[in-house]
Amino acid sequence: MSDGFNDFRSSYYGILRVDGQDSYRCRLERYTGRYCGKPIHLYKLHGSLNYAMMHRETRNGLVDDNEVKFKYGMSLMDLERERSRKNGYDNDFCSYNADFLTGATTKISYYRSRFYRKMFQKFKNNLIRANKLIVIGYGGKDGG
Repeated sequence: MSDGFNDFRSSYYGILRVDGQDSYRCRLERYTGRYCGKPIHLYKLHGSLNYAMMHRETRNGLVDDNEVKFKYGMSLMDLERERSRKNGYDNDFCSYNADFLTGATTKISYYRSRFYRKMFQKFKNNLIRANKLIVIGYGGKDGG
């Protein structure tokens, strides 16, 4: 099974704090959209309690960079991006809540983000070629 996230060459990290022990900087998986030839592709179209959008600074201000999966025991305030030009890490203080989408109106605004547009397009393309669709945890009773 693959969910399109991978930590290979990821520049995203989170601080994992362990009670009574040191803290550890752990590499985070980020969404690549590559499903690695696995027979089962998992699409979490409503986000997840452990998804967060990382941001990067540009001349025009902060922009969405990439969706990451953080690990149990990490705080959203402990997510970092490795600096590309100098040693060190930049903290992403913009990610203050996980991307778990609920509600009819708020979900729609998140779906306009680059991450969800890309994931939905992959889902649609793969659904056309699929011979089976397994839906977990959804009644399928709304118009959307």
